[in-house]
Amino acid sequence: KPAAGYRLVDYAADVLAFVRQEELERFTLAGHSLGALVGLLVAGELPERVEALLLEDPPLPFPRTADDLDDYWRNLGAMTRAYLALKRQPRAAGIETLLTWEPGLWREEVERFADALAETADGVYEAVLTGASRGTVVPPEGLRLDVPALVFQAGDPGPRALRVRGVAQLKAA
Repeated sequence: KPAAGYRLVDYAADVLAFVRQEELERFTLAGHSLGALVGLLVAGELPERVEALLLEDPPLPFPRTADDLDDYWRNLGAMTRAYLALKRQPRAAGIETLLTWEPGLWREEVERFADALAETADGVYEAVLTGASRGTVVPPEGLRLDVPALVFQAGDPGPRALRVRGVAQLKAA
């Protein structure tokens, strides 16, 4: 759990290093939420090698400046602060809190959620809170992919990460 290395460009660099190390000529990119943004950055670097895309709920449009923050991104900040505080609580207290925050989950799911939360490096949360990836352009300017793509979103329509302007960005790419 390194203290740093949790910007979008860091994640993309990790994937690009893997693709090059394994000498993958063609590959399918799949990502959920932050992973979908990483997939788009990787596609921007190696568009000729992307065979297909699967993007689940990419949080688009991605803000470039603090002035671009809409309710989704402001809520993400508040939620990130809450999860960071929660992960520092004793496990039993975290589980009980998550059961109230996520009433639709089974206890076993909440226990796994609490464990994953506790095991996640603080740097992941701090990168979100400090806006470490602010200024990153996702999808990359000029990205044009002529590959099969499946983009989908789930959950309540209100807090969905993919908004109308984001759909337009993906269509353009």
